[in-house]
Amino acid sequence: MSQLYCSAISSFSTDGVLSPLDQERRSLNTFQEIDRALMACGRRDLCPVGIELYLAMEFDLAWLGRQLRGRSEAPVKNEDRPVNVAQFFGSISVAELEVAAAEIDKMVLENCGARKIVAFATFLPEIARSDDLRNPSREEAVAALSNILRLGRLLRSKYSHPVAVVEAVAGSRFRTLKKDIPASIGKRKKKKAEYQMLLDDEETVLRRVLHSLDEAIKNAVADGSLDELPCISVELEPGPYFSVRNELSLRRFAAELTKSPRLSAKVGFNLDISHWRIANVRSPEDWQDRLIKDRISHAHISGHHRTAHFGDCLPVEKDWQEFLPWFRLLEELCSDESQQARKKSGLTPFSTYVSVEMEAAGRSEDVVLMFEQLSRHLRMP
Repeated sequence: MSQLYCSAISSFSTDGVLSPLDQERRSLNTFQEIDRALMACGRRDLCPVGIELYLAMEFDLAWLGRQLRGRSEAPVKNEDRPVNVAQFFGSISVAELEVAAAEIDKMVLENCGARKIVAFATFLPEIARSDDLRNPSREEAVAALSNILRLGRLLRSKYSHPVAVVEAVAGSRFRTLKKDIPASIGKRKKKKAEYQMLLDDEETVLRRVLHSLDEAIKNAVADGSLDELPCISVELEPGPYFSVRNELSLRRFAAELTKSPRLSAKVGFNLDISHWRIANVRSPEDWQDRLIKDRISHAHISGHHRTAHFGDCLPVEKDWQEFLPWFRLLEELCSDESQQARKKSGLTPFSTYVSVEMEAAGRSEDVVLMFEQLSRHLRMP
């Protein structure tokens, strides 16, 4: 019977998991700290067995850009220009992907021990952008996602990394800010400028996202087979500014996937338990059908504020009790029976991993504590 395994997302370290370690400032990266702390308390079995590599960390992108022919345009953190993940990955050539795969394998081995990459985490909300918007454009985001899928395929075929999924935010509805500057009235002082946020309508954004995902998969398959590619695991983001943000939008998205054999086979949902709880998605015990359940292809776990996602934090004991139905669901999805049924129906498989996500954790100790808490509530191999 298949087993549910634990992995960790590399976004907990702002130093970047791939950046060379500064020995004078820090002798161990966070993965090594986790291992050292857990082994010191006799819990080697709790060390995460896989790594979900976050591909939007500034230090990692800058490091990777230097490996690819010393790119001068490699994104570097500054106040005027944020990291542009879409433009960076969208411009990588096939030859550079080969170099990137080799260098990533080498650096993960050096920094993360014997772990293998089981998933990629990304941030490409531009896949839902209108085609009349630029810097970056929807086309660049699609090209970036295609290259990330190819990168996963290379790491799977040449370096034995079981990259099962590419987690992707399902697109932002945000279009622009409209500045409204009221005119002065008589001698009264001019009012401060006000801004109005303009959002694209839900149906339009949903169609764009589906089209972008299909285009990205089709482009990536052009030089290989569909079976060789990782799956895309769509992330629900709570709040009104994203295309997949609640249970209703999950159901709409799942229904649309059934209309395309290619999307149905390669696109599923990332069950971020904290995000789904914030978005008031009902407990899986209350679902009346399998429309959502059959589309779950990967999972994340973290702590969070009860009503908003200000940042990842340690769960309290009550949270862990409320997580239990979701853990039972994940273990069910790991079963051979469930995986075989999905394969027969042409659906995405479940990755068999739940990734601990402690994004930009203030203390590495909190990351270790998260694993210690998880060990008390999740059956581990």
